[in-house]
Amino acid sequence: MGEIKSISLTRMSNGVHFAFHLEVLACIQADKNVQSKVAGELQEYKNAFKAEDEALVISRKSFLSDEIAKADDERDSLYSAFKNTVKAFSNLPDPAARQACKVLGQAVKDYRINVDDQLDKETGMLTNMLTDLRGKYREEVETLSLTSLVDALYDANERVRNGMRARNEEKVGKSTGAMKKARLFVDKMYNLVVKLINACALAERTNAYDACINSLNAIIDHFQQQAIGEKVSKPAGDDEIPNPVAPAPPVSGGDPVTPPPGGGSSGGGSAEEELPDPLA
Repeated sequence: MGEIKSISLTRMSNGVHFAFHLEVLACIQADKNVQSKVAGELQEYKNAFKAEDEALVISRKSFLSDEIAKADDERDSLYSAFKNTVKAFSNLPDPAARQACKVLGQAVKDYRINVDDQLDKETGMLTNMLTDLRGKYREEVETLSLTSLVDALYDANERVRNGMRARNEEKVGKSTGAMKKARLFVDKMYNLVVKLINACALAERTNAYDACINSLNAIIDHFQQQAIGEKVSKPAGDDEIPNPVAPAPPVSGGDPVTPPPGGGSSGGGSAEEELPDPLA
């Protein structure tokens, strides 16, 4: 008859914490006897875990993400239209138009913006380029009648930039607090369920809980070693395991005494001595 080991839940990252409780719940629910003994507390544990799952999803994906993606697609199309228009106008017969195309075409080459770049990188490069297009290259933009296109590109880029800033603020403000609160409640219910299982096993003095307890301890050992980096705790009394075949201490002034075969007493007719099992 064993008991479920302890583990430091607060040292786990959010992802590891989620994975640990996912495995624990699956283990307990697979044992119908154990599940029936802690049914009410187990349901609260599952509800708490569901709240943690929702908090974890929110921390990874904001509702603003869809709006950012939409604005990003729009600005990518507008930038491609701007670049292609400058290239197409380079063959215009008007010298002023050709000169404007030359200046803007060089700006396109200098900034080397790729619409497939990482979101922050593309946003930063476009912000700098648009500052030039609406400032020192304003005359060239007007010469090619591209002002409305540049303004639309500016608006789309600002929606992406503002959306990312708002999303970051949302993550820091909302999801972090929600995740912390969810984790605390999950850990509370986990500890209660563990105490109840250990108490039932002790009170009933039966091996009916051994399979579940052993499985849970295997999960705990795994996460202690692989995810947290703690040493796996040993069961009580395992620090010094007797050696069943160790020779007896030497007799003073003589050779070591060799134990008789089978480990019994050397005296005739005495009962055979039981040796401790190191794997018990």
